[in-house]
Amino acid sequence: MSVKDRIIEEKVIGIIRLGDADKAHRAAHALAKTGMTFIEITLNTPSALSLIQSLVSELPNCIIGAGTIKSETDTSNALEAGAQFLVSPIAPPEMMELAQLHNVATIAGALTPTEIYAAYLQGANFIKPFPLAGIGPPYIRALKGPFPEINFIPTNGVTLDNIKQFFDAGVSAVGLGSVLVSAKDTEAAIEENAARALEIIRSIG
Repeated sequence: MSVKDRIIEEKVIGIIRLGDADKAHRAAHALAKTGMTFIEITLNTPSALSLIQSLVSELPNCIIGAGTIKSETDTSNALEAGAQFLVSPIAPPEMMELAQLHNVATIAGALTPTEIYAAYLQGANFIKPFPLAGIGPPYIRALKGPFPEINFIPTNGVTLDNIKQFFDAGVSAVGLGSVLVSAKDTEAAIEENAARALEIIRSIG
């Protein structure tokens, strides 16, 4: 099964964006312990590239991705580190082009219908409507009308309380960041947050 198909099947990506590399490393293992398969390490996490490289080896049952890709250099560095999917708040054409050459899934950021369709035509496997806080599920529902063929993965504005609303609106998966992993969370708290998220996701079917 392709990474794209697995994302659609598993429906959730855990996002780690922390200011401490060691804490980020422990957080990834905590997410994996709960059974969360997809883990994104944002490139503005200290030592993100070496962390991605380590996690790919340490967590063979997980799919490790790189987030906050903003340039060709970011893309090349992430691919060299072994990232198995790429996520961006924007839609860099270079990201889609290089990812396709390496058969790596992409999640591109866009907001307006014009931006979204342009990213889709450039080859993005998923679109991350960004920023989405404040407009949420109703905006996704409106987008799915003209764009039923596009797979949406929202991150911004998604909480444990509104996950079901996003899936009801037609998303393919969700990305969960600070609701799973924040600087104040212990590993036990991260496991608890992730377990709750997975329970909600599995109840959606």
